[in-house]
Amino acid sequence: MVCSLLCLAATPVSVDGAEAWDGGGAPPEDAVRWLAAEEEAEPAPSADVEAEPAPSRDELRLGDEPAPDDEVEPDEDEVAPGIDEDDEDGEEELEQDPEQDPEEEPEEERPAPGPSTPAVRSSPIPLGSVLLAVGVLLFGAIALGRLLRRRPHDRPAASAPAMPLRGTIAETAASEDQPPSAAEVPPPAEVSSAPPLQPVPGVSEVARVDRRTLDLLLEVGKALIDSGDAVSHVHDVLRRIATVQGASHVGIMVLPTVLIVSIPEGDSVETEVAPAGQQGLRLDQVDEVVRIATAAEHGRLDPAEGIAAIAAARERPPPTSDRVRVGGYLLLTVGLAMLLRGGVLELAVAAGLGVAVGALQLASHRVRDSYQPVLPVVAAFGVAAAVFGLGRLLPQLAVFPPLVSPLIAFLPGAVLTTAVFELSTGHVISGSGRLAAGMLRLVLLALGILAAAQLLGVPAAQVTAVTPTAVSVLEPWVGVAVFGVGMAVFHGVRRASLGWILIVLYVAYAGQVLGGLFFGTTLSAFFGALAMTPVAMVVARQEHGPPALVSFMPGFWLLVPGALGLAGITSFLDEDRVQGIDSLVTMGTSMVGIALGVLLGMVVGGELTAKLMGSARSHEPAGV
Repeated sequence: MVCSLLCLAATPVSVDGAEAWDGGGAPPEDAVRWLAAEEEAEPAPSADVEAEPAPSRDELRLGDEPAPDDEVEPDEDEVAPGIDEDDEDGEEELEQDPEQDPEEEPEEERPAPGPSTPAVRSSPIPLGSVLLAVGVLLFGAIALGRLLRRRPHDRPAASAPAMPLRGTIAETAASEDQPPSAAEVPPPAEVSSAPPLQPVPGVSEVARVDRRTLDLLLEVGKALIDSGDAVSHVHDVLRRIATVQGASHVGIMVLPTVLIVSIPEGDSVETEVAPAGQQGLRLDQVDEVVRIATAAEHGRLDPAEGIAAIAAARERPPPTSDRVRVGGYLLLTVGLAMLLRGGVLELAVAAGLGVAVGALQLASHRVRDSYQPVLPVVAAFGVAAAVFGLGRLLPQLAVFPPLVSPLIAFLPGAVLTTAVFELSTGHVISGSGRLAAGMLRLVLLALGILAAAQLLGVPAAQVTAVTPTAVSVLEPWVGVAVFGVGMAVFHGVRRASLGWILIVLYVAYAGQVLGGLFFGTTLSAFFGALAMTPVAMVVARQEHGPPALVSFMPGFWLLVPGALGLAGITSFLDEDRVQGIDSLVTMGTSMVGIALGVLLGMVVGGELTAKLMGSARSHEPAGV
């Protein structure tokens, strides 16, 4: 009762920050203390008032420190007229929330995610490019149907090497006036027409035949692995050759770097282990190796002839001089820069750097093997330093097209795609090894680029910045032709095969454009691979068409999953984790899409071939 009377009689009045006392009795400090005790005794009003003071005082320490007298909460009479106590508390809470946790404000203001739009509505692909893609695919479908309906007797005599899917040997009858036609080729049972080997004392005839077959299997297998063929296809080819040679009991194990072949000989087993994957082959050498393997599969070569033919293919000189090959690499670089929608300035820079990298590529064959792993870092550092230096002088330069296109020879797009293909077909050891090798190549390239960026002080954002400056809608379509011609010149593709390779490239790019229109950029590579695989299979059946493996390689480079991976690795190493991981995920999706597209395309192409050609067997292309 006494406390209530004191509280009612004592009303603090604030005058310029000082408190006065109107009644007698306790001093102002005691009155304030009794007033606070009375307010705490009241349940409803003081609960709201006392809920907020502790955090508000803590947060006020972040700003200006209040005076000691200001720590006393104002009385109800000090509230501005027209403002309710609850409203005042709400306003104070709204004003103090941003100070209490600044990160909560954007989360509260973040709008709710709306429905996603179809890719076709947000696609940046111009209408003209879509129409061109539709026209290319229609033309390719019509041409594909006409080629499939051609019968073997409608083709000219087999004066040129045959393909893996129809098969003769490359240039085996070049010195003969009348090369044998397909109908005149002896069946597999008559393969033994070659002169027999000289008898070896103490060795039976069966052992001599097995030894010859073993050497043939080793040489053909190593050559196919060096060509970049998938281990699954190499195993199947060697198995068929062994069956034709009468050694169906052979044991074969194929890995990207080693080949193991075992042939039982009576009570013992003869096993040979040969290193492989040490020497890369040009596309003209790959063409020759595939033709030799196909001829051996069909029994048109005895082991001695096959071994000699493989050795000749490995020693085959390039069809053009080094200067011409450097010019081809220039075209290859410019074509890829056009596909990346570079402008005139980007194309000029890419052309100059392409000449330098092409010369380095040719000179690398004369460098010792111990220096080979350093070449990607050196090339990436030189190209990046030149591009970043020009980028500082020319701010309008988009660095991505001239940065990636000269490094196309070092990008492991085909290796990564083959790795995913092998993993998807159950060859875990081979696929994992290729995947690790491809990722290491990307890391080496990224290290060279980042070293140049750090040296020149170029902001890391410019490393992966892409500013498309396409000259016209036709630029990437012209770039496909320039890319194909440069690829053929630099890698020594036969002139008769150039037209077929361009057809495969255009179909692949058209499928990628339409796939990107409806399903986005990430899945566009799947449709490109799906479209080009049946065409490559049919092209391999033609008179002067290249083997399917030769057609696939330029297509893999065209789809450029390695370029996406290079951008992702560069961003990740430069601590831009979000962008780097996003690019790496895109690269992985593209690789898986290409591998699945090839698998599905092989099935579709095989079914179409078997139906339209009246064949009971569905052939596979020579690897991926």
